[in-house]
Amino acid sequence: MNIIDIKAQNLDKTTVKPYGKIYDVEGEAPTLSEIDFNFYYNIFDVKFDSEVSFSMVESKVQDEMYSNSLEVHKKTSEILIPLNGTVYILLAKSQEKDSDKPDLTTVKAFCVKPGQGICLPPGIWHRAPLSKDNNVKTVCIIRKGTPEDNITYYLEKSFGLTYRICD
Repeated sequence: MNIIDIKAQNLDKTTVKPYGKIYDVEGEAPTLSEIDFNFYYNIFDVKFDSEVSFSMVESKVQDEMYSNSLEVHKKTSEILIPLNGTVYILLAKSQEKDSDKPDLTTVKAFCVKPGQGICLPPGIWHRAPLSKDNNVKTVCIIRKGTPEDNITYYLEKSFGLTYRICD
């Protein structure tokens, strides 16, 4: 098996743009500010064509963060918001000629810190969030029924490789 090390980048609007939208209000002016809270309205819009499922991913601690699979949702966006720690996500675009396969030349890794989130549009391949410091709970918002529509590739079996995310 071939192990490919990939350095995780920090999320910012420029680096993540080809893969999705960032949710981060750092440096943004609140829509409404009161003595006890700041409210940031309409950070970005997401269209879901049916009921939405609020789910939770609990990333288990790994000394080395190996990504052994990639999945894609062709019918829905996916929003990931870590609650209690930093997570690392592996992303790839779909192949131009066959959208049912990941384009491994486009693989990137990103670090998503608490207070940030990412919205992946349909067709972006990804791995469940990984963690290296503690078990991290991440809110996952998707169209209800999405798990039944996933396309998943196990990297070692399908491509003879795996990715190891380094920070």
